[in-house]
Amino acid sequence: MQGMQLISWPRYPQLDIKYFEELLQKNAQELMFARHLAETVSLLTRRPVLTLHNASMGAPSGWGIADFSNQWKELSSWKEEIAHLWPQFSSTLSEEIIPLIKLWLHRLIEMPLIEYLWQMKVLNSPFYSLARETVKDILSPSAWQILAGKESVPWESTAEELFKHLLYLKHRYFQEKYRLKLFLPLLITILKASVNFLQKGARFCVVPYIDKLIRSSYGDKDITYCQTFLKFILRFVPEAIILFFDETTHPRGPTLKLAISVMKRKNLPIKGLGVYGEGKLPTPEDIANLSSTYQVFFVSAFTGKGKPYCWREILLTYPQTYHPAWRDGLTELFSGTQMAFLTQEERQDIILTDKGPMQLGTYFRLKLKTYSLTPLSHDPFWCFYETLANLG
Repeated sequence: MQGMQLISWPRYPQLDIKYFEELLQKNAQELMFARHLAETVSLLTRRPVLTLHNASMGAPSGWGIADFSNQWKELSSWKEEIAHLWPQFSSTLSEEIIPLIKLWLHRLIEMPLIEYLWQMKVLNSPFYSLARETVKDILSPSAWQILAGKESVPWESTAEELFKHLLYLKHRYFQEKYRLKLFLPLLITILKASVNFLQKGARFCVVPYIDKLIRSSYGDKDITYCQTFLKFILRFVPEAIILFFDETTHPRGPTLKLAISVMKRKNLPIKGLGVYGEGKLPTPEDIANLSSTYQVFFVSAFTGKGKPYCWREILLTYPQTYHPAWRDGLTELFSGTQMAFLTQEERQDIILTDKGPMQLGTYFRLKLKTYSLTPLSHDPFWCFYETLANLG
């Protein structure tokens, strides 16, 4: 796909293609900043760095982290060490990960399922009884309680469409449950092994993960999973430094700051930097100096000061400054990537390139990797990890 070029985007036939490509080049700076920050922090502190990229605004920077074979090329047996430790942690953590998995499934699958069931009930759909029967084995008692007391306005969807969505989410429930059972012990394994890799001469160790860790627009109303996940990591890998990347459409008053302040009161070693702190763009040295007191740093990968604008404004005025807010709400931008499910909408959009038609999100991801000088990896272990960590 080297040198691939966009020919047309049928949904927006009047789009200035050259402008869009320049927009992607500017977007790629976020990937380069995140990679440089994480690698340098690990290099300075001699500690493994876990980078968390919060979907959807903060997710693209996760595509810019180098694969493990490039990070640890000085080490000949890193795969063997991970392969040796993984079964041990899978056994040790088998009970520990259950509450975390339940929280994840409740937020991203059970709650949408409840919404679909409610809408079918409101529509007096003949599918409602069948739908309840279909999901009775996966909805928790608390989910049924939410359904019983729910009040909302029906969506503009037919009962048939809602039932299709419900069946799809049931399939995803088992798929995601299996992924998390594999991923969480593997993540701890890699982070623990990274401590040894650094002692053995690795220059740095950076482990990326894309997830819907927190709905930043909810303020402090969606922090339980995030704080549980952070405590889980720090409990089993106390040496780790965590860089939490997210972007905001409200740089003067991001709602994520409220969530950060509440989690700090929960005795988590958290520090908001940049737009999530006092405004100053953080440097690796800043984080290294603070790492004796804090372990989790909330940062933005956006290094500029441009005024936020949305996709509609691009189509009308083609702003010359850059701000990551341009992709807010443009969920089809992730079609064809694992990020699509995390947007909770999964809109599909096909574009035309000189290599043929493809999903818009596939093109977006590949071009950001190209512009950020992040090579596509063919290492089998990285490809496996990439899938479990939502990096594909």
